[in-house]
Amino acid sequence: MSKLILQPTGNPYARKHYNDTIKTPVNLEKISKYLSIEDHDTLKKIYPDNKCYIWGVTPKSPNITQWNKISDHDIALFARNNMIFSYGTSCYKMISHDLAAYLWEYDNDGFTWEYIYFLKNITPLSYTYLEMNQAIGYKPKYNYRGFNVVDSERSANAINLLGLSNRTTSENYSHLMNIPKINFFIKEYKARFDEIHLQEIYKWKAFKHFNDHWDINSPNFTSMLSQALEKTENLLVSGNYWPRNMLIENAELSEKKVKELFLLLIDEEVDLGKRILDFGKGMKEINGVNFPSTNTYQDHRAILVYLSLVYPERYYLYKYTMFSDFAKIIDFNYHPKKGRIENIGQYLNMCDLIRNDLVKDQELLKLHKGRIDEDCYYDSNYNLLTQDFIYAVTYHLSKNTSDNIDDTKLSQNFSFPTPFEIKKQNIINSNNKSNFKPKLIDWGRKQKQNKIDGASGEAYVMQLEIQKLKDLGLKGEVIHTSVEKGDGAGYDIQSIDKNGQVMYIEVKTTKRKCSEPIYISRTELNRSILEKESYYLYRLFNYDKKKNTYEIAFINGDLTEYCQNPDTYKTAITK
Repeated sequence: MSKLILQPTGNPYARKHYNDTIKTPVNLEKISKYLSIEDHDTLKKIYPDNKCYIWGVTPKSPNITQWNKISDHDIALFARNNMIFSYGTSCYKMISHDLAAYLWEYDNDGFTWEYIYFLKNITPLSYTYLEMNQAIGYKPKYNYRGFNVVDSERSANAINLLGLSNRTTSENYSHLMNIPKINFFIKEYKARFDEIHLQEIYKWKAFKHFNDHWDINSPNFTSMLSQALEKTENLLVSGNYWPRNMLIENAELSEKKVKELFLLLIDEEVDLGKRILDFGKGMKEINGVNFPSTNTYQDHRAILVYLSLVYPERYYLYKYTMFSDFAKIIDFNYHPKKGRIENIGQYLNMCDLIRNDLVKDQELLKLHKGRIDEDCYYDSNYNLLTQDFIYAVTYHLSKNTSDNIDDTKLSQNFSFPTPFEIKKQNIINSNNKSNFKPKLIDWGRKQKQNKIDGASGEAYVMQLEIQKLKDLGLKGEVIHTSVEKGDGAGYDIQSIDKNGQVMYIEVKTTKRKCSEPIYISRTELNRSILEKESYYLYRLFNYDKKKNTYEIAFINGDLTEYCQNPDTYKTAITK
């Protein structure tokens, strides 16, 4: 979903920059010495006529935070003198001090505008601040004094109201789940929205109350925790399920230890699975001392509630039975098993994909916005809405509507191509000479795009391997290791070959031609050496959007001979 970028251009610097690098496009070849080969090649595809439209912001707070929110296809609005006078579509990002200094020099504080984003389709526009504020939902007198990225819902409303068309393409994850079924249930969810809302609005109120009272640094942690969780009855207290009660009672007796566990749990620098397991284990040990032979109730469900309350834009409320049932309903290709930590990664991945569909539905977002009042948490990232939809399908919609689903419309058949093997002679050796051009690459953007392409490719291979096992009549499980356990194993998927032997599959995906560069990590190389003939690198390429298929090639065995020209080296130093 496209977002709006509000970019004021009223000060002397901004006026000059607009004239120099937006109104007058920059010749790509004149800035090539400040670009990496990869950046240059990408920009050449975006600007085949070499005419680049470039903007940047200084590395001052809060510019970096806002810049990180920019994605491809966002719409930048240029504003001054109480008017929005032009707009363009974002298409690339990079951090480059040298390029910024060349284009715009430095401001009076010695900063340059090194957080750069590129634009295309620069188009004149004429809207007053008042008109734009009304479309976005801002106060009438809101003034555009600083660089800002508008949240997705407000942006969508303004884009629709003002006719700022910006079509984006979404990834097709139909090899992971049954998209027609999901679309069917979105319609049912909207049709029964008011009914479901009355039963589930407590969640938004509980999140708002928690957000108003949570303070991890409170001198009276137990009292703060008790007050913050006061409205979480249905989330943490129901039937014979008492995680909130046991958490508070243990905190009253062992406040320091419980606080330490929370500090570790919310430390986003640590692996999620480890945090969840350590919190559960720690609480069990504390509870064993304070209340021997009593259930602590600090299971995956409770721990995901805590994480969702603290980080509502990152996590989703979780319940094993809800995940298991929903996965069956939408034909999700992962089958949860009770108690497994791997469920969490798969669930969060599934929720992200479901959310991608939900936020495209403007009618649904309007219904959702209408129910949020001052007592409710406004989840701008729609994570709570996503969980509410999943819960509604599982406990409200599927029971009453399953007979009405036309299965013939929901069937999904895939015709997988036959993979072919890559041999040494197929490898294109890269030039190992350095060109000594500065390379400040926007790794954040690259990682985001790689994640999108990688998720689609891995989902495709998961379905391919599952179908293969069925066709061969083999018993066994295809494991999505990178989702269930995270990165670092040196492969993405564990499967079984036709002889019943274990396969370790690393997936490398591009939507373009096969000859696009493949980047192999040291961990992946070492894993291939360790596993030898059990290791496979699957190369997915030439994505056919209409058929939703890739072509597939593979390398089998030790990757050493394919890894002769490293791009980077790792070292460490000490005093």
